[in-house]
Amino acid sequence: MIFQFKINVPKEGEKSTEQGKRRLSDDHGLINKVNDLIFQKLSDPTLSVSEIEKEIGVSRPILLSIFKKEKGATVVEFIKKERLKKARGLLESSSYNISEIAYQVGYSDPKYFSKSFRKEYSTTPTQYRNRYLKMNK
Repeated sequence: MIFQFKINVPKEGEKSTEQGKRRLSDDHGLINKVNDLIFQKLSDPTLSVSEIEKEIGVSRPILLSIFKKEKGATVVEFIKKERLKKARGLLESSSYNISEIAYQVGYSDPKYFSKSFRKEYSTTPTQYRNRYLKMNK
């Protein structure tokens, strides 16, 4: 007796729907792990792609490719933007001076922090704080 089975084998370059779903789920899991790690270590000035790849256990090319595809930014760009967002929040809600805020968000050089902040928001941290306080009185 001969049995015949129909197996759906994807053509070259195609992925089966189930494989695609599993990969998408795996990608989201990886991104969630990377996000968690970044937010846990945001204030650590030594946070790097190398540290993330070792901690997560995935190769650099895979990490960078999936991250860029999912987030639309490189890991380094994402870290920088998140640090500056956190700094903006601290400028709005705290009385820490600019250097203290720079250190709290992972910058080891307050001048570089100010330069990065100005590039991102088109204003210095001090000007941003003053304008924020003036608007919210």
